[in-house]
This record gives sequence, structure tokens and C-alpha cells, in this order.
Amino acid sequence: MIYNRDTLEVVTAAFPVCDDPSRMVMAPDTDVFVACRGDGVVVRATKEGIILWSRSVCDDLMGANGVALGPGGRLFVACRRKVVELNPLTGQALGSLAIGYHLYGIAADSTGVYASDRFVYKVGLNKSKLYVAWKVPNGHYGIATDGLGTVWLNGAAVTALDSDDGTKLSPTSCPPQRSGGAGGGARRPCVRRGAWRRGLCRCARGGRRAPTCCAGRGERHQGRRAGR
Repeated sequence: MIYNRDTLEVVTAAFPVCDDPSRMVMAPDTDVFVACRGDGVVVRATKEGIILWSRSVCDDLMGANGVALGPGGRLFVACRRKVVELNPLTGQALGSLAIGYHLYGIAADSTGVYASDRFVYKVGLNKSKLYVAWKVPNGHYGIATDGLGTVWLNGAAVTALDSDDGTKLSPTSCPPQRSGGAGGGARRPCVRRGAWRRGLCRCARGGRRAPTCCAGRGERHQGRRAGR
């Protein structure tokens, strides 16, 4: 079933696509790609409910657990223990990468594809074959990207990773900033290194937070974004 996101009116009534549809993503042309957990099928359909193609992609017991669109409209599917790239026009498999123990979430940005189970994996796209660019522990059920270089994970808590290397990012606060003479100012988001553009601090490796977190340039940028 497809809704108008502004009015929540039904655009297309529910239509069958496969056994146990689980995840979906919409292309810029409004076609939808659906991953089916029950039978491992991936479907491309129009918003009017016309099936353009249907392909059996995952051959394990858990089926197709996620689908994502990468740079240039490249299409990726998370099977239980592999990521598969499909031709978005035909559904034909173009390549695959065996990773994971029980992949469930998948997302993509302009630099790669991210899949998660007990770990989070970044699949690199800038070589002739898919490859693991990095792998970090503590994966989560839900995963998304924001287009600003952050991978977001949802589980017992919301976690953010730097898309470049999987380094964990975490919000923190700056020391009080004085303004207008004497008197303290309210704490505000602290920023450091490349994470300043996202209002996040990069944690030092080994679990210790870097002692100098506030970077002047980033802090000023954060203030402008908040309208200060």
C-alpha cells in the first residue's frame, strides 16, 4: 500500500508482491523495491502496483532481509550471510560479498553500503568487486545514513558511527561559554575534528574520550546552525 506522505491518503491500495515483504525503498522515479523475508525474493513495482520484475535472490532460510539504493541508483540486498548487488532495471545479480552471521539491516550513502548483525560492516564500492572496507562490533537491528558522513544504529540505544572508518561518535557538551561579561553561559553541543559538522564528538580509541574536545571553528559553526 502506498500513501501520499503529505496528506496520508492512499495512493495505491495494497497489492501482493511476495511472501512476507519485510523492507522496501523508493527510487527517485517512485518505483519501489521490496525485499521479502519469507521467500528470498526481491521485487520492483510501480507506485500503481504493477510488478516490473521479481527475482529470487537469497537462498537461505531467512530470505531477503533488507534493500538499499546506493550511489548512481545501484541496488543492494541483505541476505542472511551476504550482500548482493542487483541490476535495478532487470533484477539480475551483478555481484555479491559473503559477510555476516545474520544480516538484517542495510543502508547506503555515496561512499558505500552498510550492513549489520552482531557487527556493522561497510562494503566498499570503489573497486571492481565488492569488499569489506571496515568492520566494527556491536551491530544493531536498525541502520540508516544521513548523507553527512554518519551511520546511525538503533538498538538498546541510538549509536552513531563515522562512515569513514566506523569510529564511534557520541554527543557531549562544552564547558560553559561566557557571553556579555560576567556570568556563565549554557552548555551547548561540543565538536571535534571532522565530526564538528554533525554536532558530534569522536571518541578516542580504547573507550576514552579525548581530553580536548572543543574545536573553535566547529563550535562557531554549531552556533550558527542553532541560530546563535
